[in-house]
Amino acid sequence: MFYDKYIRVHCNQSLRMGLIQSARDLGVSRSHIIRRALIPKESEHLYQGDLGPVQVLPPLTPEQKNATLSFLLTKEELEVVDRAAFNAGLSRAQYIRHSIAELIESPDLESEVMRATDLDLQKMASDLLTEIPAPGDQKNEPYKNARA
Repeated sequence: MFYDKYIRVHCNQSLRMGLIQSARDLGVSRSHIIRRALIPKESEHLYQGDLGPVQVLPPLTPEQKNATLSFLLTKEELEVVDRAAFNAGLSRAQYIRHSIAELIESPDLESEVMRATDLDLQKMASDLLTEIPAPGDQKNEPYKNARA
């Protein structure tokens, strides 16, 4: 498992501090909480077509970007994030901020975070990609086979 995709997202200070406090309370890394927040449980949350060009949005206001989150993802995890964001009609950064905020405010935070290791999350991402058809594939073959 290689975390070779560096992601940096602007956010507000309250989201960053909530993430730090949640990680401290649970005794896990911030990156683990981020990964858990970003990987959906089912492939129905992923866009199944060609992603096409990246969506460009207006810049955040200074109040919205007074902090940053930096973390690493695997290639598969990043593709899952992009497909989930596209499916939700959000940019990657919007999806990341929304998903983290939703998880750290959830009453199920501890059970959601503690039930999966980083290796489990990476496998979940790979498994989700195998459940969607390859772009342009008429036979509905698993997507993983198209990336080989």
